[in-house]
Amino acid sequence: MQLAHKIELDPTNVQRGYFIRACGTARFTWNWALAEWNRQ
Repeated sequence: MQLAHKIELDPTNVQRGYFIRACGTARFTWNWALAEWNRQ
C-alpha cells in the first residue's frame, strides 16, 4: 500500500510574482555555476 499527500498551491498574484522571480534567480545561479565548472 502506498500513501501520499497531494498539496496544491493557490498563491495570490503577489506570491505568484515572487515564485517566478525566485525560479529565475535559481536558474541564473545554476547556469552561472555550471559555466564556472566547465570553464575550470
